[in-house]
Amino acid sequence: MTSSQKAFTLIELIVVITILAILGAIGFTVLTGYFAGARDSARLADMNSIYGQVNLALGVDGQLPMPENYRTVMLSGTTITYQGYAGKTTLSTIKFE
Repeated sequence: MTSSQKAFTLIELIVVITILAILGAIGFTVLTGYFAGARDSARLADMNSIYGQVNLALGVDGQLPMPENYRTVMLSGTTITYQGYAGKTTLSTIKFE
């Protein structure tokens, strides 16, 4: 008596694995672009929020808030601006902490 067994051949398995790898690579590329776009949208929304807060601070006394640990930038003995670090509130707003 002869027995016949049904199974996949090695070639069929390699073809299926190759197709799955190609589809996975395409899916990964699409999702990476999607996540990058979502991060960019969140950053733009955060920057608009910061812009609104700075304008609110300007409305109070007409001055921008001073940076933390600032240094005075001078030209020919005249103060031009102040340079420093963003405060904890600003950093938490843009989710940088």
